[in-house]
Amino acid sequence: MGALRAGIRTVILPKENEKDLDEIDPLVREKLRFVPVETVDAVFAEALVLPEKCTAAAHESYLPPVQESAHSTLRAGEMS
Repeated sequence: MGALRAGIRTVILPKENEKDLDEIDPLVREKLRFVPVETVDAVFAEALVLPEKCTAAAHESYLPPVQESAHSTLRAGEMS
């Protein structure tokens, strides 16, 4: 399966497609974690969780610094 070859270990899929998991090779299936979901909220809850050891502060080093240009700053009453 493409997910496994790409290094993905968790696959989120619509609950309606759960029945299709039988078509996946059992050896591939046991190496992946499948999460059937019914709502986009369930997708977000699964996909947007940071590992427990991570903190927001730890990720700040990955964000590029904010650079303001003379054109990006508006004064009160101005429109862009």
